[in-house]
Amino acid sequence: MIFMHRNPCLAARHWAAWLLVLAGLWSLPLLAADKPVALVIGNAAYRASPLLNPVNDSRAIAAKLRALGFDVVSRENLRTNQISGVLREFRSHVKPGSVALFFYAGHGVQIKGVNYLPAVDANIQSEDDVPLQSININQLLEMLEESKTRLNLVFLDACRNNPFARSFRSAAGGLARVNAPSGTLISFATRPGSTASDGDGSHGLYTEHLLRQMDKPNVPIEQVLKGVVIGVKAASKGQQEPWMEGSLDGDFYFIGGPQLPLQVAAPAAAQPAIGEAAAFELSFWDSIKNSGNPADFQAYLAKYPQGQFAALAAARG
Repeated sequence: MIFMHRNPCLAARHWAAWLLVLAGLWSLPLLAADKPVALVIGNAAYRASPLLNPVNDSRAIAAKLRALGFDVVSRENLRTNQISGVLREFRSHVKPGSVALFFYAGHGVQIKGVNYLPAVDANIQSEDDVPLQSININQLLEMLEESKTRLNLVFLDACRNNPFARSFRSAAGGLARVNAPSGTLISFATRPGSTASDGDGSHGLYTEHLLRQMDKPNVPIEQVLKGVVIGVKAASKGQQEPWMEGSLDGDFYFIGGPQLPLQVAAPAAAQPAIGEAAAFELSFWDSIKNSGNPADFQAYLAKYPQGQFAALAAARG
């Protein structure tokens, strides 16, 4: 049934108003919830042992991510009383199903296998002071897991010498390995227990090569990080070797890829049955993917030099 307005002029105005509303809806930008979200922190102005490049590193990474379409929360020289607030702000931007990224440059310490990123004003007299004045990496990962993100990327250029080591009961240097949750990839500036260079130029060695690799289109994140490994090892003459933990279910690209930029290529809803050889390869990979022994990954490459996990195995082996 069609209803006619008694006043044709008023009806015309109503239709014009609806057309304007529809036009406005079509012109609205994408909601922020549709954007990948990043928290970027650079800590350099430490009381005990100031660093040269972390603020430069964080500014460059934040600018790069904004240009790539990320919603970026950034902080420089984070103080103890700012930690809770910045984590709450980051969490408020992270939505279920979204991509979340965390980048940190600065000092990092480990205590009993747990990694902490101290605030610049941290007054650490003993190991007991660290958790109260630092970002706890495990708690950050738990927060992202609770947020039900689709994919998490963590970059830690945080393996400089520990300026608080004399106050610690344990003498472990660098950062500890992390048991990454499903769908999370963690990239360390160097191997667990080792230290990284703050760089001789305007950036830390790891961040310098990460920035270069992020510019390459149509390169999945595992290949990006492999390029970082190769570049850092060559520049440091083997003294520093970046390290990865965790794995992703889909593919992530900073630029380009098989789908739209900054999207995760999700696995198809129904996958065809895999052959026996592929099943053996997958079983092999599942048995070593969380290993800390480079020989396991070298063994995989020896058996499957062109395997579907070859790039990741090469980076870890």
